[in-house]
Parts: sequence; structure tokens; C-alpha cells
Amino acid sequence: WRTYDPTDIDEQAFEQLPWTSEDTGFKVNPYTDSMNVMMAAFANTPIDWKRSSTNHTFGSMQYAKMSAKKFNEEEGYAFNMAQNADTKISREFLQQVAINLHDKIRDCAFKENQNWVEAWQQLDWSYHKDSFLGVKRDNETGNLFVADRKFLYGYWRECFAAKQQLFLIFVRAEPMMMGGGAAGQIPPQLGARAMALVWRDPTPTKQIDSKYVPHQMRVLFYRQFE
Repeated sequence: WRTYDPTDIDEQAFEQLPWTSEDTGFKVNPYTDSMNVMMAAFANTPIDWKRSSTNHTFGSMQYAKMSAKKFNEEEGYAFNMAQNADTKISREFLQQVAINLHDKIRDCAFKENQNWVEAWQQLDWSYHKDSFLGVKRDNETGNLFVADRKFLYGYWRECFAAKQQLFLIFVRAEPMMMGGGAAGQIPPQLGARAMALVWRDPTPTKQIDSKYVPHQMRVLFYRQFE
């Protein structure tokens, strides 16, 4: 048995745990400029691994059938303002946590030439009764015990990954040969031009029958010019 201790910046202990899911599932881009996107990782966090698990033997089907309101407020399955003193976290508190992470990532990227994981580790994960991640607890936020902080470290850390790339592609097609009625026209008049914005997942897809499969890609925008 072993555990991780983010209060001692024990990053390697967490990274080596067998149940991390860095390369699976949907992730929030830690480099986003949108606080609403950043808050998708922090808001209404499940209170433990059992509630957040996708393992059916843990009863996740029970949670999947619940409405968001029941899961978040009535049954006490998530950290939010509707819960008791031990699991209360206000939205204002989480918004400030998101802002702190946003600012720390940019400080590391532009000043220290470090990536978002190093910025994550530099947040104040140490145990302080009246604050967490450098944010002072307000009246709507309960006392987050060491076990809570360890869980939040692991759960939130798994919510982030820089798994997207955007490419702006310019296309120009021209005929190789001209003839017939096109003899009097120049190549640019016969061709076509277009522009596309393409999303690509930098994580390689799994091999199928020992053959590599192209990275996942999606055309987000396409415009053909006259």
C-alpha cells in the first residue's frame, strides 16, 4: 500500500499510481483563457473516488441515473455550497483557485519556461486550516481536511491535459494541364482556394491489427473562396 502526499510536493508518488488516466477521457486544456472552461474542472467535484468512478461495481450506474440537481445538492455527493460543513466549497472560492492556476501557468510559461504540470506543483498544496491553494476560506467553504486535499489534488490533476492542437490550413488547387475551352485562361482562374481550421489530438491512437491509426482530427471550420 502506498499513497501520495501533495503537501510534500510528492509528484512522483502520484504519477506512479496505477489508476491514473492521463491519456483517456475528456480533459480541460490548462492553457485556456476562459474561466468558464477552467471552472469545468473545479465546479461540483465529487466528494470521493467512489462517486467519480466509472467502475460499475462501485455503483456508478446509480449516480448516472440521477439528475444533476440531486447529485450536486440533495444527496451530498459533490463539494458545493449545499453540503454540510465538511464538504462545503463556495463557487467564489473555486473561481479564485481557477484564477490562481491560470496566473501561475502563465508565470511559469513566460517567465520560467516551464509547462503547466510544473505550475500545478508550485501551487500551495500544504495544509493550512484557513486557506487552500493560496485562497483564504470564506464562510461558505468548510474545513478541508488533509484527506480531502489529497483527493482534490488527484481528482483535479486528472481533469487537465494539453491534448489539443489547432492548425490553420490554406488550400490552393490548380490543374496540371489546360486544354479545350480553358486554353485562354490562366491557372489561377481554373483552380480553387480554401481555408480550414482543424483540431488534432496529439496523443497517438491505439494500433489496430499492428497498424498505426491516424491521430484523431476534426474540421472545425471550412471556407472555400471564389
